[in-house]
Amino acid sequence: MRCSLRHSSVDRARTYAATLRMEIYLLPNWMLERLAISPSRRLHLNAFASALLALLAAPMLVRVPHICLFQYFLHLPCPGCGITHSLISMERLDLSGAVCANPAGLFVAAFLGLQLVARPVGLFVEGWETAVARMSRYASGVTVAALIFVWIWRLCIAA
Repeated sequence: MRCSLRHSSVDRARTYAATLRMEIYLLPNWMLERLAISPSRRLHLNAFASALLALLAAPMLVRVPHICLFQYFLHLPCPGCGITHSLISMERLDLSGAVCANPAGLFVAAFLGLQLVARPVGLFVEGWETAVARMSRYASGVTVAALIFVWIWRLCIAA
């Protein structure tokens, strides 16, 4: 009996780890739980609202004093430095400025754009919830890979 309990807890841990997403949700769960929609649709709503808030807040974030703790403590270029400037350049349709700020910003902008288009589909179109979530996880992985690639590239240039 003891072995089967241990085995089931390991299975639960693996299942939980497999459901983790590389997405950032800005709205708190307590706010969304009051809505009469399914938990999967709450995730779509939260992802949509978070992407919209990120794009709307980007121009204001430039005015906030910035200290990169990653670069300050590790003395290495940060993978995310320049993303806000890149997003603002993309909003102004300045592609060269976006690439100069951080080339991975193009992937971040595409990911946020995908969230703004696909998440309402997952929210309102019956049967598309799982496909949109899967596509979002894939796009998230591509975006993270782009950030890591640009970071390694910056490390090689700095060396």
